[in-house]
Amino acid sequence: MELYGSFEEKGYRVDAFLDGGSGASSFLVRFYNSATNELIKEARVEMYHDPVFGVDIEDHEKLEDETNRLLSELEAIA
Repeated sequence: MELYGSFEEKGYRVDAFLDGGSGASSFLVRFYNSATNELIKEARVEMYHDPVFGVDIEDHEKLEDETNRLLSELEAIA
């Protein structure tokens, strides 16, 4: 797995990985409690396109949308 990006928001650290190396067909997204570093949730976001020359903009936007949705879910149950 290759780290694609990481950020902190709403009390969570979010790490997104390209799952499967150069032939990745999904992102693996992990949500950690920022204070305790405890893994709270893990989700897979399927890609539309194989990242032959990097991540396609549609896949990046899908990752952002799904990450925001999941953050909202976590915030609602916290």
